[in-house]
Amino acid sequence: MVLELKDKMSEMMPVAAAPASPSAVLSADSKDVIAALVNLGYKKPQAEEAVKKARHGRSGLTIEELIREALSVLMTR
Repeated sequence: MVLELKDKMSEMMPVAAAPASPSAVLSADSKDVIAALVNLGYKKPQAEEAVKKARHGRSGLTIEELIREALSVLMTR
């Protein structure tokens, strides 16, 4: 009986979506820049924060420009 109801219960009770992690919200370019910064020795949370600050809500930056901006943010700390 439990096996028969198992499928019906999953249809009746929607599964709550997991909250998006900060890295899930980032674009592919941002993820690449974060990976580059981590490879340079920065901690992932530091790199994520630097990329967010480097973007300033701007779009259209190339990966190279974003790396330069993020490094600038990290160096001013």
